[in-house]
Formats: sequence, C-alpha cells, structure tokens
Amino acid sequence: MTITLNGPRGLLETVRQGLWWIPNGLTLARIAAAVGIVVLFLWGRITYMFPEFVPSFDSYRVFGFYLATIVVVTDLLDGWIARTFGWTSDTGKWLDPLADKFASLGIGLAVPLEYGMGWYVLPYFAASYFLLKYSWETSKLRFRGAISGANRPAQIKTFVLMGSQFLFMGDIAYGELLNSGGQLVLQTTAITRFVASAALNKWSLSEYVKNTPRHPE
Repeated sequence: MTITLNGPRGLLETVRQGLWWIPNGLTLARIAAAVGIVVLFLWGRITYMFPEFVPSFDSYRVFGFYLATIVVVTDLLDGWIARTFGWTSDTGKWLDPLADKFASLGIGLAVPLEYGMGWYVLPYFAASYFLLKYSWETSKLRFRGAISGANRPAQIKTFVLMGSQFLFMGDIAYGELLNSGGQLVLQTTAITRFVASAALNKWSLSEYVKNTPRHPE
C-alpha cells in the first residue's frame, strides 16, 4: 500500500490516524489496573489469614495505591484525548463506562478487604449498592442508544467518586503515617464523597430518563 504525504500536514494527519488506539488503550489499562487491585488485596487478605501457606507481600497496599493512581489518571485522559484528537469510536463509547465499573468494583472490593467491618461499613455498602443499581440502569439506556456521552451530574459524580476512591486507597497505603484524628478525617471525607457520588448517580439517571424520548406502546 502506498501512502502519499502532502507535506508536514499530511505527515501529521497520517501520524494522528495511526494513533487512534491510544484512548481505548488507556481504557484497557484502567481495567487491568482495577483487576490488579483486586488481586493484590485478595493476596494480602489470604496471606493474613494463612501466612504459613502463602508467601507474604508487604508492599501490596502501596502498589494498590499506584494502580489506583493509574485508574484515576487514565479515566481523566482517555475521553479527553479521544475528543481532542478525533479518536472517538463506538468501541470507546461502551468500553469507557465498562472500565469505570471495573474500577469501581476493584477499589470497592479492596476497601472492605483491607478495613474489614469498619465504622462506616453500612453507609459504604449501601452507597455501593445504589451506585451499582443506578449505573446498571444508565448502562441499559446507553446500550439501547438512548443516550451518548455524560450529562453534567454524571461528570460531577465521576469527579467525586474518583476523589473518594483515591482517598480510600491513600488511607490504606499511607494512613498509618497520620495520627488517629487525621486518619478519621481522611476516612470521613472519603465515605462522605462516596455516598455523595451515589446521590449524584441517581440525579444523573433521573436526568437521562427525563430527556429520553418515550416510544409509543
């Protein structure tokens, strides 16, 4: 196949077209990081319960925090890069929300695996339930083609939820460096943002439903 380059602009366009996979690659990296978080914290829990059978890995909390950083950064970048460089695709439209659910599930499992039955276990699991419930309803609308992109409440929810997840993972990795009061403030902020993200998810779903045309029976 012969490629004709019409000067510098043609070269740049050829390069741009050849890098179309970057946003979806970042999204796949988010899924891999989320799976890695679950593996690390399951390993940590199993070594705690059965130290005589499983080799210990004392740095799993810090590595989990690094993976959570990858989750947050890729979530910020993939959509922006796709829109900026014209690399949006039908694959990316369903892969991105799927990756978000992997990330939420990965970090969502890491927190109870590490903390056990902490003081905030009830609001945490209640918020997790409603996050999954409303996300599933939104996904059904998205897969039907009734919505595309994210409305304003969904964008705010993503920002609030990412902040909550980052704070949880930061507390797990480095919370012991804080005194008990500082750690309580960090955990309270994280769970407050987590509960708020569930409420924002409900608001987002309500807006989607309100603006979705109803088909006649």
